[in-house]
Amino acid sequence: MKIERKKIYDPILRLTHFAIAFFSLALIISAYTAKYFFEVGVLRKSFWVMHVYSGFALTLFLTIRIIWGFIGPKHARWKELWKWKIWTKALKERTVHLQWDWGHHPLASIAYLLFYAVITFLSA
Repeated sequence: MKIERKKIYDPILRLTHFAIAFFSLALIISAYTAKYFFEVGVLRKSFWVMHVYSGFALTLFLTIRIIWGFIGPKHARWKELWKWKIWTKALKERTVHLQWDWGHHPLASIAYLLFYAVITFLSA
């Protein structure tokens, strides 16, 4: 079986995915690091400032990703992540070995949708 390689994800989608992952990690690291310093002080305040600005940046890139899911190319669209027929088939057959076209794995798309929902909820 020959594996075919296609570039289906556009630069905006790649940028938003990277930025969302980066700023999510920055939020986690800044929050957990700041609590190990004294209650007051320049270093602790610096971590919280980084935390706040990382939250703003995450919200910005999440908003761009949500909008791009409606107006972007085919594989950036939300309908490409919503694979209801494949999900129900996987549940009926109790398998994770699924057949799908190009794009996200059907089970990974559930994780992405849940992640976007949680981050949107936390950003609101």
